[in-house]
Amino acid sequence: EYMVGANLTTNKNEVVKLFGGSPLGGQYDRIEEGMPIRYMWGYELGGILQNQDSVDAYTARVTNDGGRSDIRPGDMWFVDQNGDSILNDNDYVYLGKTLPGFFYGFNVSLMYKGFDFNIVITGIGDVQAYNGTRAGLEGSGANGINLSRSVLDSWTPTNTGTDMPRAVYEDPAGNGRMSSRFVESAAYARLSNLELGYTVPKSVLDKIKVANAFRVYVSGSNLLLMTKWKGVDPEN
Repeated sequence: EYMVGANLTTNKNEVVKLFGGSPLGGQYDRIEEGMPIRYMWGYELGGILQNQDSVDAYTARVTNDGGRSDIRPGDMWFVDQNGDSILNDNDYVYLGKTLPGFFYGFNVSLMYKGFDFNIVITGIGDVQAYNGTRAGLEGSGANGINLSRSVLDSWTPTNTGTDMPRAVYEDPAGNGRMSSRFVESAAYARLSNLELGYTVPKSVLDKIKVANAFRVYVSGSNLLLMTKWKGVDPEN
């Protein structure tokens, strides 16, 4: 015998009306008319400034940025969306939605001559999240703290082919600010359950007189996670 099942749930939401039309929330959970509820809002990362010429060109283009006091090669640059040479919340853009666009599940059960096998796969898609743990572990703004090993690949004049900015105390260039840098896909597919069992035939049980029914099985939960999320668990 075999049984196969699947399910799919979709979710699309939009904020249609707020009092006075005024947005609510912060950068991590913004609520705004015409947008998905609790979306992320911040700077769009442009890249890493590779040399002094690119620093000079950027600072000539963006003349006012209150979040930065010292910009040097190896620092990140952010997009001035409205082109007014001022980098502030007027340049914030949509960075992703925090409620999944769909949920799904898939299960299969097989039975043959006393043996049974079951597998369950679950997942979500079309969802993003801010990886705050990664933001903390990749920030070099303080000393005496644990950092991610990815910081070992920080930008230096001889290591320019990296997406990790220069390591500098107190982060004077604001590289660790809320931006698309730490927004990641939180979609995943999870092998939620796997089980293999065997039911001893009743004819055998009748002969040994130990039980009316006897089944031996081995099972596992959360055995495999497929995701682009760079943290431990996109659900946490």
